Amino acid sequence: MGLDMYLKAHKYIGGNFDHLGITGNISIVSKLKAFNGGEDGPEKPVLELDDMSKVSEIIFQAAYWRKANQVHSWFVENCQNGVDECQRAYVSRGQLEELRNLCKEVLESKGMAVKLLPPNSGFFFGSTEIDEWYWEDLESTVTMLESILDDELFTDCSFYYQSSW
Repeated sequence: MGLDMYLKAHKYIGGNFDHLGITGNISIVSKLKAFNGGEDGPEKPVLELDDMSKVSEIIFQAAYWRKANQVHSWFVENCQNGVDECQRAYVSRGQLEELRNLCKEVLESKGMAVKLLPPNSGFFFGSTEIDEWYWEDLESTVTMLESILDDELFTDCSFYYQSSW
């Protein structure tokens, strides 16, 4: 139980895979973990499609945070109009850049943390102290957002933030 935070990237592909070089059907399999010590077991199909024209969008989990309440508060205020009801909210690339830059600024000027990215309390939201976990959350946020913003995979994606608590 606690604050889980997800940034998902939606990539529209329009049901036409010709430009991606994918033809025919697709099968996505997962190796089952055996109950005896977690060794790989047999493969099990988790998705089989014989008509790729029915696929119009692929969704990637671009980033995940756990109890980074200062980052969550930023998303609530800047992307969810101050409403925190675990709803999904659109996040522009510009907003991702803004959050990354803000995290960098706070990491460089630690005395500005309370003013620029204050911790926020909530139902199992984690600590409201500005401690090593706070700084680690900001560093990982910068790393994740830089990776997203630099990766060609995410160039034409729409981003959505959602939390669960």
